[in-house]
Amino acid sequence: MSDRPGGAEGTSDGNATPMQVTRGSLVVSLQRVLEENQLRRLRHDLLEQIQRKGLRGVILDASAVETMDSVDFSTLRRTLEMAALMGAIPIIVGLRPGIVSALVTMDVDIRGLRAAADLDRGLELLEELQATPE
Repeated sequence: MSDRPGGAEGTSDGNATPMQVTRGSLVVSLQRVLEENQLRRLRHDLLEQIQRKGLRGVILDASAVETMDSVDFSTLRRTLEMAALMGAIPIIVGLRPGIVSALVTMDVDIRGLRAAADLDRGLELLEELQATPE
């Protein structure tokens, strides 16, 4: 295990995406610029954390992301779908208005995606969803 801040254990260098466990859920702070290798590592680390810690929710905080294309979004969406298959409720928060507008203009698939304006609202939504019986 690593002593790196953010809880991204098992990574080999300092470029890991910051992650922390809050209220039994994993909060992932995406970086300003999304790169393919970082997104692959993010997927690996996120899924490993869910399995190892039995987490019930995942929040991807995109508030620092300045630009996002349809490929980046699709990669993040697939990662959220994988988290759901592992039993965690996935939510993306903090998407900037310009990014949202561009994604909708590019006609990306947003069906079934859970989103909130900011981290606080995302945590509230996650608590509501976890309290609802299936």
